[in-house]
Amino acid sequence: MLTDYMILAVIAVLGIGGGLFLYSIAKNYRLINIVKTEWMIDQISNSAERSCAAIDTVLEFVEASNKRIEAMEHRANSRRLNK
Repeated sequence: MLTDYMILAVIAVLGIGGGLFLYSIAKNYRLINIVKTEWMIDQISNSAERSCAAIDTVLEFVEASNKRIEAMEHRANSRRLNK
């Protein structure tokens, strides 16, 4: 059985990301026997957490941007009404 460090070394040597490595394992079911199930679950969980964090960051940026646009529109409408 491969250790976590050995698996990471394989990924580094192949020059691929962990997600692609997991995909290739799933695609080639016979390789499952050489990979720890716990490691795969941890990797999938970590990927999901990073994805959620990235989505949250983007949503925060969009919300802040929408507030800035709304403020600019409010200022522009106020100027029109004052003329």
